[in-house]
Amino acid sequence: MNDASEFWQAVRDYNMKTFTNSQGVLDLENLVEIWGKPNCPYCNRAKQTSKKYNLNYIYYELDEDFTKEWLAERFPDAKTYPQIVVDGEYVGGYMEFLTLVRGPQSDPKAFY
Repeated sequence: MNDASEFWQAVRDYNMKTFTNSQGVLDLENLVEIWGKPNCPYCNRAKQTSKKYNLNYIYYELDEDFTKEWLAERFPDAKTYPQIVVDGEYVGGYMEFLTLVRGPQSDPKAFY
């Protein structure tokens, strides 16, 4: 699969949501990366959603793993936390990530 949308469609269609190779090694090309901050409900939801869909993820926390200045350089248009990258491609915040994982929903207030 070359296209990220094909990849995520396969995730939804086949429930194949873990990204380790046959030796059990984490495939870093197919990984959810979450840049968040402490006590952030949407950061926690991003981690919970990753777990719910059995997605491998790495969580980076503000002031432990990165600085505000680094985040501003990496994601210049970011105004909120978390900022999420999937398969090396910038997704956006939590709501964009949720839409990517589960597809559009008719109820915008349905988080899970």
